[in-house]
Amino acid sequence: MCSSDLITRGNSPTQLFTLFNGNSIYFEEKIGSSNNTVTIEQTGPRNAIVGISGTNALLNGQNNNIYIKQGSSSYPNLVQFELAGNSNTISINQGYVPGNLPSIATLNFGDLGGHIGYYYILGNSNTLSTQQTNDGTSNSGHYIQTTVVGGSNVLTLKQINDGSKELYVDSNGSNNTVTSTQKGTGMHYADINLTGNGNTVSLTQDSNSAKYATINATNAGGTSNITVTQNGNTAAGVVINQSCASGTCPVTITQTK
Repeated sequence: MCSSDLITRGNSPTQLFTLFNGNSIYFEEKIGSSNNTVTIEQTGPRNAIVGISGTNALLNGQNNNIYIKQGSSSYPNLVQFELAGNSNTISINQGYVPGNLPSIATLNFGDLGGHIGYYYILGNSNTLSTQQTNDGTSNSGHYIQTTVVGGSNVLTLKQINDGSKELYVDSNGSNNTVTSTQKGTGMHYADINLTGNGNTVSLTQDSNSAKYATINATNAGGTSNITVTQNGNTAAGVVINQSCASGTCPVTITQTK
C-alpha cells in the first residue's frame, strides 16, 4: 500500500512555465462570456496553454465549448486551465497525431513527450474530458492535478501508454463524478479526495508496473460510490478512507493478476 505523503505533488504552474518556451498561447476570456466555441491545435515541441506570465488560462462564463489538442515529437505539453462558470464542456488531448482527430473516447495515437495538466473548476454541471498519451522515452510520463468546487460536474481523466503517471483530484461539492484510467508501463499513482454527497469515483489502473491509489471521501449526509480496479502482475495497493454520515456508501475493489 502507499500513503499520499510518499509522492509529492509537482511544481506550481508558474514554476513549470519556464520549461515551455516553444508554442505558447496566453488565454484569458472576458468575464461573463457565454456560448462560445474555441478550438486550439498545437504541434511541435513544448506546447503550452497558459495565462499571462505563466498563470492559469481563464474562462468565466456559461455554456462554452473548449477543445484543446497538443502534440510534439519529443517534448512535454502543458495546459493550465481555470474555469469559473456553469454548463461548460472542455476537451483536452495531450499527445496526438495531427489530422484526423477522433473523439477522446476512441483516441489511439502516439507521441514521445510527457504531459502536464493543471485544471481548476469553480461551478456546476461542467464536463472535463482529458487524455494524456505517448509512446515512451526519457521525456515520457503524465501528471494531472484537478480541483473542483461545485456540484454535478463530470470528470473523465485518462493517462495511457508509457512512463510514470500521477493523478490528483480534489473535489468539494455534491453529485460529482470522477472517472479515471491509468494504463501502460511505468508506476501508476492516484490521489483522489472528495467532500460532499452523492459523489462517484471509478478508478482503473492497468499495468504490470506498480499501482497505488489513495481515496478519501467525506459524506455529509447522502450517498457515495467508490470503485477501484487494479490489473497487472506486480505490486498493487489501495487505501480508502470514507466518512459516511447516512445513506449507502458502497466500495468495490478488484485486484487481478
